[in-house]
Amino acid sequence: MCHDTTSGLCFLPTQYNRLKSLFRIIERPDMVARLPLEQLRTFVHVAHLMSFRKAAEKLNLSVGALSQRIASLEEYLGGPLFIRHPQGIELLPSGKELLHKVAVPLELIEEAVAKKSSKYTLCIHTASSFAYHWLIPNLGEFRDRHPDINVEVSTGVRLVDITSGGIFADLAIRYGKGSYPNLHSIEILRPSLNLVASPEVLNTPDDPCINELLRTLPLLSSRDREEWDIWFDRFTVNNKDASWGMVLDDDMAVISAVVGKQGLGSVRDIYAKDLAAKGKLAILSEYKNPDKAFYLVGRQDRLERRDARTFLNWLKSKFDPVVGK
Repeated sequence: MCHDTTSGLCFLPTQYNRLKSLFRIIERPDMVARLPLEQLRTFVHVAHLMSFRKAAEKLNLSVGALSQRIASLEEYLGGPLFIRHPQGIELLPSGKELLHKVAVPLELIEEAVAKKSSKYTLCIHTASSFAYHWLIPNLGEFRDRHPDINVEVSTGVRLVDITSGGIFADLAIRYGKGSYPNLHSIEILRPSLNLVASPEVLNTPDDPCINELLRTLPLLSSRDREEWDIWFDRFTVNNKDASWGMVLDDDMAVISAVVGKQGLGSVRDIYAKDLAAKGKLAILSEYKNPDKAFYLVGRQDRLERRDARTFLNWLKSKFDPVVGK
């Protein structure tokens, strides 16, 4: 039986009534909270990709869990949205109508509900160096610009689990090559690597012999010993064992030991520049590492949330002028 004479689409009576009710709900803010938002959002991904498997991968769900969401939505609406074929899936007219009505306003609906119910809370995990040296000192500016988003920061050397959707953290800021299983990475900053020393250990501060310093001084590292090979190659240091020396938690700990005249350090430039400007640290050489950067990392669905996008845009606005310098 055809109920929609304007579009020419036909629905079962129960299905048409549920769809009609759904579209009325979308136009009523007081009823938005009753919408099955997760199921609708899942439906939009499946409809756009025309694949349960691809949509499940994008949402970091199992195919079974995704199928349950679609089945729940179809039960809510009172009828099927897809035809399942051995070769794939096909949208029914009811699915096409739902996609047309829901896809664009869905994000706005989610944002409106979030604003209506409470502030966003975004949990970020990162290394203590990045948190204490850069992120926390700058969060006041973010809070002033976006008072509806509350940022919680946790720190640690080990990578926490962010694949489970916010149990430990929503997103992470990580330094590395940007490849993390089941997670999406967005580059925010590609810092240079600095070879640093205390000015007080340099015999000739204006023209230090870096080869001699690398051969004679202890090497201080924050876990990544392979970085020393970069400096050995650059300054032709042979037969030096980079595996022997003090290993510290992070770059700021390395810098603290360097300032204390305990050896040479290899650190990111964002941590070294301020102390170098104050004369407490000497930058002996700089290397632009093409393989590693700081990334904002998370599940795809988390990165698509308004609070995550806002946070990412703010990070980019702070770092874009210095990326690659």
